[in-house]
Amino acid sequence: SLRELHAEVAAGRVRLDGVQTLGLRYVEDFRLRIPRAEMLEHERLLEGARATAHPALVLQICGSFRRGQPDCGDIDVLITTAAYTSARPAANAGGALL
Repeated sequence: SLRELHAEVAAGRVRLDGVQTLGLRYVEDFRLRIPRAEMLEHERLLEGARATAHPALVLQICGSFRRGQPDCGDIDVLITTAAYTSARPAANAGGALL
């Protein structure tokens, strides 16, 4: 159980790497759902950053938010540009836009 794992780590009998340590520290936060109202705030923040830094990019919040769910487990974001197609892969700028 998580309680036992916490105890074993605290006692020094189990060693975790950095990612595992963060996961154990924030496991309860990861279980929380993000209310739709908060997702709308994230969408505004991301859209503002996109409009300021890279107005040619297209940003779409996807997943449960796009499906209209009342809460979300995470934030799925699709970022692309109309110029990026299979015929024009260089429009991706090698990922340098991000």
